[in-house]
Amino acid sequence: MNCPLFDISKYKHDCCIISAANQKVVSKVIIKNNKAGFNELLTIIHSLANPADIRIGFESTAHYALNLELFLENSLLTFMEVNPVLISEYKKSKTLRRTKTDSVDCESIARWLMTVEYKPHSKGFYHAYSLKSLTRLRDKLIRQRSFYLVKITNVLDHTFPEFKPFFNERLSKTALYLLENYGSAEKMARMNSASYEKLRSVSRGKFSPQQFLRLKELAVNTVGVNNSIFDVELNSLLSLYKS
Repeated sequence: MNCPLFDISKYKHDCCIISAANQKVVSKVIIKNNKAGFNELLTIIHSLANPADIRIGFESTAHYALNLELFLENSLLTFMEVNPVLISEYKKSKTLRRTKTDSVDCESIARWLMTVEYKPHSKGFYHAYSLKSLTRLRDKLIRQRSFYLVKITNVLDHTFPEFKPFFNERLSKTALYLLENYGSAEKMARMNSASYEKLRSVSRGKFSPQQFLRLKELAVNTVGVNNSIFDVELNSLLSLYKS
């Protein structure tokens, strides 16, 4: 049995192959993180022994190992991800020297792997990885949207502080329409009957004539300041919030 082990990095992977029979290093090579490098790795692995007799392992390194993992799975090879903490503790138990190189690290992983039960990574792991990536992206986008919402509120506190309380502290579809098409209190104060008809359509009839007149009154008597800089900022934030 042979143990090919990798120390994963962004542009290349250090590979150390150890024979389980005599625990001697068979080979140390550097595999580039590209198609040629991966094909070279496959040639080396197939030259060692029956794939079923090979243990492949590497430290868990976020997304850097993903392409290699997918390549190994598509090549019908198993692999095991190793917790870096376990490797660190293993190295401490073997020596007090704090030598830190990729070559030393991959050899340490290889020797550690021969001391534990081989537990290959589950097949189809990339499906779970994709779902995690999507949920993280969604969470990130929602937090960004909330951030822009706070920034929009900050601008309104300067230009039209009565606006958001009028809409019960919510930026509804109707409120966003008003901000996108009028923006400032000065422009809302000049809204006419045609403006109301459009607002009634946007709100599906929920925005009453009384509300329309009340909003115009608030716009006329606002304590907010009219400044073109705030208009530019508001338009930019609304665009980011919508996207």
